Amino acid sequence: MRLSYYLSAGRCIENLPRKRGSQAAVDLPLSPVPPPPSVVVVPQSLRIASDLVSAKVKLDDQQPADLQDGQFTSEAIGWGKHTIEITSGGVKTVVVFEATAGRAPVLSAPPTAKEAKAVVVTSFGNQARIQATYSPVKVTVDNQDFGEIGPNGLDVPNLTVANHDVVLTEGKDRHTMSLTVGSAPILQVQIYSDRNVGSLLIQTGEDGVRVEIDGRGQRKWGRAAKGPLPIFR
Repeated sequence: MRLSYYLSAGRCIENLPRKRGSQAAVDLPLSPVPPPPSVVVVPQSLRIASDLVSAKVKLDDQQPADLQDGQFTSEAIGWGKHTIEITSGGVKTVVVFEATAGRAPVLSAPPTAKEAKAVVVTSFGNQARIQATYSPVKVTVDNQDFGEIGPNGLDVPNLTVANHDVVLTEGKDRHTMSLTVGSAPILQVQIYSDRNVGSLLIQTGEDGVRVEIDGRGQRKWGRAAKGPLPIFR
């Protein structure tokens, strides 16, 4: 006999001693089947960084939000298809993608950029893909050459779960960015308007961190600080 939701006992009941005319009592301890391990679904993360003094980001039909210090972060993008628009004066970048649980977001079309250059990184686990609105672009990650970004992007496999330094080279022009991979599906958008600015990557394990450069307050993080900080001249 097999009972649902219980493990098989597998005990032999032959040749059990019993009295004539009576039935033998059989003791079968039953162990319930343990529940399946819980699956924690990590939500889609969106990270935008730029060298723009001011800009707005619009996700689907939501109200536009301001970039703070050239950046925008959302850790709870819903599953499904989305359109991101980043605008600042004549600068406009559009990224259309689909977010699915348990995998990297997928771009529905190549990203576009007007009066700027945009780089889009999609990642999940230890895999990442880099796409750009300009070419040819040579890519190095942590000083390792990965080749050029093609029409369908460039795969960057076997990354450790951490932040990685990326260098993008187009002729004599050189741009840098930080690539982050982890347990969450991440979409990163980096916009370069080629203004005379730089960026500084800051990462701490402390909350409530305030950053000052040359005595001027730049930003205060409510949670553990992590991410590139644009420095405007």
